[in-house]
Amino acid sequence: MRQRYLLFCLFLVAFSLGLMSCNAFNFMDKPSGDVQLLSAARACFDHGDFTCANNYYSQLSTNSADTQNSEEAFEILAQNGASMSTFLQAAVGQATDGGQFITKLASNLATGSQGYALRLAMFSAYQKVASIQDSSTRGLVRFIAASAFLAEILAETSNSTTPGILNKTDFATNPTGCKNAADSDIVTISEDCVAPTWNQFVSGATIDLNSATTAQIQNTGSNNQPTYQMILTAASQINTAITEMGATGKLGSSSKSFATQLAAGNTLLTSDTTPSKTLFRHLLLTLDLGE
Repeated sequence: MRQRYLLFCLFLVAFSLGLMSCNAFNFMDKPSGDVQLLSAARACFDHGDFTCANNYYSQLSTNSADTQNSEEAFEILAQNGASMSTFLQAAVGQATDGGQFITKLASNLATGSQGYALRLAMFSAYQKVASIQDSSTRGLVRFIAASAFLAEILAETSNSTTPGILNKTDFATNPTGCKNAADSDIVTISEDCVAPTWNQFVSGATIDLNSATTAQIQNTGSNNQPTYQMILTAASQINTAITEMGATGKLGSSSKSFATQLAAGNTLLTSDTTPSKTLFRHLLLTLDLGE
């Protein structure tokens, strides 16, 4: 853990990203006690330095298995394009915009071979959450894994002709009109929020990321397509993660607001019908998803 943390600090310096340095806590070079450790961890999280946050959160736990499970989750994510440096880059400049934070993650994942195989990999990382006892460490791993899962789901609908970018046009043919329409303006939403021809999403059955099976995540009963319900359950878990960590800074607050509003979209998906799905795409755009 210490070696990975030092390497990550060197990465920060090398890229001059303007975030906290490794000495950000030189007023308490070696935080001790739960109060100081929590303060240090939350500050790291708020600056997008998730490796630093995990370093401090892990010190709160007396269960060595927690560290092992968190490391295994991070390793799975890194092997599949969601390294901690990817998360850091996504957080830079997006600390007050949960939608754009997820967009940046999704765009990074859209450069690879996104699809149900990558979806299953992100899910396997998320499954490590259930084995972590300390609530703060669990919250951090839940946040990272659920965010990666959500980003991957969204990346699956990105246009293959513009790899590496999750565009607003990946959600609707007229994203500006779709986003700006009043929630009650069903006519405009129906016209402007039509899905592009490459859209992969179906509404899908209700799913809980904590108890889901591999078959449900792969969606074997519907051509392995991603579903809007997968988006909802990921958003719900991001919300839970912020509560577990007690993160109330800019990134925590913006992520919680984004996730709460997104999870509330379950009322829009009453059926697998065009009106339900266009209303949900309108919500996605109002939450500032897409470049």
